[in-house]
Amino acid sequence: MTAQSEVVPPKKRFTKRDIIIAVVLVSIGIHLAGGLVAGIWIVARYLTRPPAEFVVHKQIELPPDPRKQRVEMKPVDALRPKPSLNNKLQSLNPSPITLPDTPKIQLDQMVPIDPNSFLTNAAEAFAGPSGTGAGGPGGFFGSATPVNSALVGYFYDLKQDRNGRPSVIGNAAFGPANAQYLSTVTEFLRRGWATSTLTPFYRSSKPLYSNAFMIPRIDADEGPRAFGMKDVEPRFWLAHYRGRVVPTVTGRFRFVGFADDILVVRFNNRIVLNGSLVTSENITRDGRPADTPRYRLNDRAYLVSGDWINIEAGTSYEIEVLVGERPGGHFSCVLAIEQEKKFYRKNRSGFPTLPLFQTGQVPRSTPTVFPDQRPFDVSINTLIFPGMATGNAVTP
Repeated sequence: MTAQSEVVPPKKRFTKRDIIIAVVLVSIGIHLAGGLVAGIWIVARYLTRPPAEFVVHKQIELPPDPRKQRVEMKPVDALRPKPSLNNKLQSLNPSPITLPDTPKIQLDQMVPIDPNSFLTNAAEAFAGPSGTGAGGPGGFFGSATPVNSALVGYFYDLKQDRNGRPSVIGNAAFGPANAQYLSTVTEFLRRGWATSTLTPFYRSSKPLYSNAFMIPRIDADEGPRAFGMKDVEPRFWLAHYRGRVVPTVTGRFRFVGFADDILVVRFNNRIVLNGSLVTSENITRDGRPADTPRYRLNDRAYLVSGDWINIEAGTSYEIEVLVGERPGGHFSCVLAIEQEKKFYRKNRSGFPTLPLFQTGQVPRSTPTVFPDQRPFDVSINTLIFPGMATGNAVTP
């Protein structure tokens, strides 16, 4: 063996002491594991509900209690015979019955149904007889009971003179009578709304008091009927309203409206809106063509925006509204207001939802949608032009 050889360390030998310690540790581990398992089993045994066991200690038999038959069946042959299948209406206790004779209907006296009446009936069902609309509790055209804040309106029948005789206009729906009617309306406007222009014609004896103008499509005879003139035919008539308003705000406004056929508004002695269905060649605003913005309601009608006007809060202004019908048939009218540079939400037709022009509170039943091919919505919660409490109870 040389000096360069590697030295191999001697192997470690386990002593008796090491063996005893290892045996003790293993024993302790086995006992701990057994104790843990036993503990788990004991706890689970006491926490788990044991299955129920039914034990019969004694069997008792109860004798049945004999029952007496309380129902006494009658002999089958004593029963009443049932009605036969061929005669289901046979009664068990027949008695004589006398039926009234069928009434006779005279077919030649039956009244045909007018389809146009359905619209009027629907309007009356919604707004009351003759329309309990925006005009007031008396109807679409106003209330017969004086209302201080409302505009005062009188009805004129241009087919009759002041004594009830036929006028120069006549009763024909079209032709020369139509031209004469429009000529009279134009003359009234150009003369500064002088009521003397309408004096030769038949006027209602009593006025109506209207807080607003929101009249959906109704029969044209509702106009004269509302003023107590049921015998007047529904063509070539006018209704002239007048009063004073005191705005609650200062700003720049304009009227927006439409009527089939006549709607003209005069504010502070100046015509500011012509929303009539007729063309501008027949009725003009102070002789000028109608060049204001318009919104198409249907194929032949437009919602018209009037001239901008400056108003001051607390200042009294005179206002006049003229509505009318030419050939008869149906009438409709709406009058709203718009403030400059104010945002209004738009309806599904693209029209801004403007406040309804009103001089006082209107009934809750007031329509807020002017129906047409493209409906126009209004709001009735804004009162900007309240009428004077004492200034409107005047005779035009």
